[in-house]
Amino acid sequence: MIQLLSGGLDSILQWRLLNRHQVVPAITFNLGTKAVSREAEAIRWAADHFKLPIIYADAPMAESEAANGWVDFRNSILLLLAAQRDPDGEVALGACAEVAPDKNERFYRRLERAVNMTGVAAGNSKRLKIMTPYADLSKGEALWLYDLTFGASEARLLLDRTWSCYMDGEVPCLQCGSCRQRIAAEWQYAHLSKTEPPPYTAERWRIPWRDRVRWVLDNGWLGVTQIRAHQRMDGYLPVGGERGGPDVRRV
Repeated sequence: MIQLLSGGLDSILQWRLLNRHQVVPAITFNLGTKAVSREAEAIRWAADHFKLPIIYADAPMAESEAANGWVDFRNSILLLLAAQRDPDGEVALGACAEVAPDKNERFYRRLERAVNMTGVAAGNSKRLKIMTPYADLSKGEALWLYDLTFGASEARLLLDRTWSCYMDGEVPCLQCGSCRQRIAAEWQYAHLSKTEPPPYTAERWRIPWRDRVRWVLDNGWLGVTQIRAHQRMDGYLPVGGERGGPDVRRV
């Protein structure tokens, strides 16, 4: 097994949890995108702090990056590149419950099936296996599990040293989708661990009911569990800014 590692909270959190019982090496790709330098800082910290092996590789994607930091097909490409480096084709992905088209269990299973069917036809012996052990947890719940496993000081250090923002500023932009999910996660973690919440608020994640119905129809029970995970995390997030607006503000 190999862990696909970014500088974000989810992947670094999962990497250390996986290494409680066995040594799971990680692979990280330099994408050349906006946040690459901040993500690289987080990865260097993780390597030094955890004393675990990392493979460094390049996968340039800057030309495909949108203004908001999104890169089409990124997850599919990186999963396949990582699988090539593992003898058994097993890739662990730090994925908590997310309502996103290419970051959910159904997508991963379909990718596995498509790749493995093609591989059998071509005579390949290696089969792709994507491991997502914490996919049923919200990001805040996964952070609480990390706290229970390694202690509050390690959880605080993880929050301070990881980078979830799509931008590359001195501080997180607090506006992009990744920042907003992390804000909600920190508020839920603060409630579960009975610690101080972060010094900023955001408008709640309001998934429109039509999107919820469509997600459940497309993803079955998986869609229900992921939406519930979002609601659990969002329930602790205080409202800030205009009703329905994207405001994120420091308090």
